[in-house]
Amino acid sequence: MLPGKRVAQVIVGLYALACLGGLAVLLVGTKGLFGLPADGLAAVVALMLAMPWSLFFMALGVETPAGFIALIVLAMVLNGVLLWGVIWLLRKAIASLLGR
Repeated sequence: MLPGKRVAQVIVGLYALACLGGLAVLLVGTKGLFGLPADGLAAVVALMLAMPWSLFFMALGVETPAGFIALIVLAMVLNGVLLWGVIWLLRKAIASLLGR
């Protein structure tokens, strides 16, 4: 059994919560929900969590807001999968060093 499975779940779970929070800020800030004024900079948090893929997707020139948000969500999922994969590789390397 590989060590640190619970740690990996917590790290990826925290990233997922941060992504959901970033998407919530994006939707509330850009639509002006809950009586807040609409702000174009509300997408910055979501864009940072979706880096580096968000830069590539912005270069595609997506015109519709729904398409852009869908690509940001895709980038966040891709980052989550990559994070999980890196943690899995680290766990496997540690287990091989420990002789498990």
